[in-house]
Amino acid sequence: MNTKTIKDIKKVASKRRSQSIKEAQEMQNKLYDELISNYGHKAYVEGFLGERLIKERIWFALKNIPKGATVLDVGCGDGTVTRELLQKASTVIGLDINESAIRLANEHNQDNRITYIKASIEELPTNISPVNVVTMFEVIEHLHNPEIVLKSVFNLLKPGGILCLSTPNRSCLDWRLAYIKRKILRQDLNPLYEPFAWHIYEYPLKELKDLLVKNGFIIKEIHGVIFSNKLAIAFSNHSFILEIIIRAGKIFPKLAKDVYIAAVRP
Repeated sequence: MNTKTIKDIKKVASKRRSQSIKEAQEMQNKLYDELISNYGHKAYVEGFLGERLIKERIWFALKNIPKGATVLDVGCGDGTVTRELLQKASTVIGLDINESAIRLANEHNQDNRITYIKASIEELPTNISPVNVVTMFEVIEHLHNPEIVLKSVFNLLKPGGILCLSTPNRSCLDWRLAYIKRKILRQDLNPLYEPFAWHIYEYPLKELKDLLVKNGFIIKEIHGVIFSNKLAIAFSNHSFILEIIIRAGKIFPKLAKDVYIAAVRP
């Protein structure tokens, strides 16, 4: 069996972080093109996290979007989440670097209150006006230089504006168990514990909070989601139990596999 140690994983992560912005963007384009070839129009939902976690993104965004707000959805994919933001927002801009994603988003779009733009967050079009909310779900772990992006988002938000993001949590229970397995039990790690192959860097929750504060944001809210494919399979016939486990991440975000943060621009 192919196994990796924590040291091996750190080497992989270090190599990814040494990429240029262009190399990182090319990697993300390749990811989405591969997902579309495998899943077609269902690439965003089935190729990433599934319907339950898509609903979590929508719920968290709507909770933090004021009525009538203007929203920028960064990494919009095929617009599955973007379209739902109109439940609260008056105008939504969907931004994605991938041409195929934008094509799918426009094919699905039947509302003139949504505009989709093919562009990277590192190179925002100059004609985008300040917005009330920026959503950035499962994006920051793909970025070559997150500080550049956070500064750009900060400047794009109106005073009092909100950034809503989600990302894998490197201080989650899975990572902690992996550490015990390697350091205490002296066992090699299954590839399950390696950072997802397309992620440049996965943040421990504290490091992510510090990064946001460093770039001028005030943390408004944090919660997490505990999930895994194994859990989904094990409790496939017991959705109530699975839902309790998933929602436990809201109480224990440090252990959650995915964290959601709402941060305010003062």
